[in-house]
Amino acid sequence: MKEKIVVLNSGGFDSVCLCHWVRDNYPDTELHSLHFEYGNRNRIMETHCAKKVCRKLGMISHNVKIPKITWTRSTLYGRKHSDETGDAQYLEYRNLIFLSYAASLAQSIGSHKIFLAVIRPIEGHGYIDCSGEFFNNLEKVLSDAEISIETPFIDMDKWDFKEIAKRHHVTTNDFFSCNEPDLFGLVPCGRCPDCLAVEEFSEYLNEIH
Repeated sequence: MKEKIVVLNSGGFDSVCLCHWVRDNYPDTELHSLHFEYGNRNRIMETHCAKKVCRKLGMISHNVKIPKITWTRSTLYGRKHSDETGDAQYLEYRNLIFLSYAASLAQSIGSHKIFLAVIRPIEGHGYIDCSGEFFNNLEKVLSDAEISIETPFIDMDKWDFKEIAKRHHVTTNDFFSCNEPDLFGLVPCGRCPDCLAVEEFSEYLNEIH
């Protein structure tokens, strides 16, 4: 029986690169992409890109719609834009919410690995549910089901993915990394930390092919 792996896939740059990385490192596995729509403004473009990489890599796509997190203080749902560190984007324990679904899917299909694209935070900043300690503690909870949480990019930043992007012909048409687009969810804001990061290396991505 083929090994099965669950990959959290937002459709953003980090996730798209992770999908390629997992396919490279586990070529004979059955990959299950888990994508969420949770009332987020970028859901149209993110969902499009998540499904696009699934088709490209032959991943089984799971698209889950959950209610909007109405109590959050995050800027993700409002018109206010994030500060330059991205701290204002933090949606309280979003990774815990998503990983709960991922763990359920993994146990259901007999998978023992969940991958997600957590990257190195800006020095002095970082979300509580993106730390190595957080994932280690959660992994203990899942130990009875022998499910591990894999974060291969946790000590990397976006520039470290450029060789993955180059090798797999990933361009800015293949991902959507703005968390605070226009009210229709189609046009990046150009001001949030993710947009600024993409702008920094977009010319590189679009000229390497």
